[in-house]
Amino acid sequence: MLCVSLALTAVATPLAARAQGASTRAATPRAQRPDPAPTLESLIAAAVAGGSDASVDAALDALRERGDERASEALVSLTTHRRVGARRRAYLALAALRGERARDAVSKGLSDIDGGIRSLCARALGEMGAREALPRLFLALERGVHDAARSIGALADEEQLPRFHAQLGRVPLGPMLEGYGRLVRRTDVSWAAKQDILHRLFEVSGLEVRGFLVQWHRELPTSAPEGLRADLERSIRRIPLRPRSRALVAPSSAPEAPPVTPQGAQ
Repeated sequence: MLCVSLALTAVATPLAARAQGASTRAATPRAQRPDPAPTLESLIAAAVAGGSDASVDAALDALRERGDERASEALVSLTTHRRVGARRRAYLALAALRGERARDAVSKGLSDIDGGIRSLCARALGEMGAREALPRLFLALERGVHDAARSIGALADEEQLPRFHAQLGRVPLGPMLEGYGRLVRRTDVSWAAKQDILHRLFEVSGLEVRGFLVQWHRELPTSAPEGLRADLERSIRRIPLRPRSRALVAPSSAPEAPPVTPQGAQ
């Protein structure tokens, strides 16, 4: 009888263990199986459905990561959304696409009522290589969208540079130097045009310009003309490290006015 009991116990123990494991797996199947990735269609539907702000934003962020041109139409429609946050995400997603329709929509964002979105679109157009947007970028720069300067520096032809130079002294120097920084690093801009930029910046002078010229000199390729290199070095030396202090002007010794004599005192 003892042998039979031990045999039954030996058989029942693994059966019970298998049954317990099966019940555990059945109780937690979803915790072990990841949800399938949402389809492009479901993301577009969530973005345009007008649900909660959080669901719309999450769908737009996911569409930006996908970078699928098939979402262009939906994203363009969302650039007129009532919320600034949703419009911003729509423009960011369009900037990731870089297609013709996306570039056109982002260039129209230069006229958005929100200044942050205007700046975002101005920067994005340069990254997208949207040369066809240059007329709008110049207009935006002239209307105070200073981030347009960097994209103009990345995209403008030499024939368009006089319009950019005209903003030197009108637009804050920082954004202008960002644009000039892109211009002087481009291989499709002539050395003569870069020499002209150097002369214009030297006329402005100041510590900010000096720092720009020092960095430019460091990055100057070996193929650069010796004349440009020498002009850069000379300009750097001629811009002082400290602003010149104004000399104190002593007050002039004007003759004292005669005392006023009251009438009738004579």
